[in-house]
Amino acid sequence: MIKTISIAVPLLLFCHVSAASPDIAEQGRELHEKHCQGCHKSEVYARSDRKVQNAAQLVDRIKFCEGANNMQWSDRQVKMVDAYLNKAYYKFSD
Repeated sequence: MIKTISIAVPLLLFCHVSAASPDIAEQGRELHEKHCQGCHKSEVYARSDRKVQNAAQLVDRIKFCEGANNMQWSDRQVKMVDAYLNKAYYKFSD
């Protein structure tokens, strides 16, 4: 009985944390809508001559725009926007 409880409690806590945590790409979408769409419409990401050609360039571009606009994002916020843009537009495999 005690072994079952000692295994079940951490498992339940993990499930609760996972279920409560919003999707990182969804958080990135929210940041993008609030801070980026003033300059960047979806056509920028879908055009044939886009500047970003790989996953590393995408992160660099996000950091460039973040710095140019004095947003002072954390690494996590950069990762959120990266996850959103990659999921929605770029589809880089990493």
